[in-house]
Amino acid sequence: MPEHRKMLKELREKEERIHPSYHDEQQYEEWNWIIFGAMEFCFLSLD
Repeated sequence: MPEHRKMLKELREKEERIHPSYHDEQQYEEWNWIIFGAMEFCFLSLD
């Protein structure tokens, strides 16, 4: 469990160091669509 917390802390620190640029924003939007599509697919699969 402590190892898990250490990993989360490191990820948070990395996130703070990264400053989003236009390219990152565009990639973020693409990932949102991919994730949204996957969630929609899973939701429809439940029925």
